[in-house]
Amino acid sequence: MVIARNTAMTYKSKAVDLREIGKELGVRYVLEGQCSKLQIAYGLMRNLSTPRTDRIFGPRG
Repeated sequence: MVIARNTAMTYKSKAVDLREIGKELGVRYVLEGQCSKLQIAYGLMRNLSTPRTDRIFGPRG
């Protein structure tokens, strides 16, 4: 299941526990991301997490 961007945007800039988000949305995985503009390129940071265990798959920031 993939949750729509509009639904996910309700959590933008809020300090909500990852487990709470997973429970509210009924999902097993949460993909977090951030895009930033560098001088001549773009950077993309992403983490795939499991709300049940808070385990992160990918770089940690």
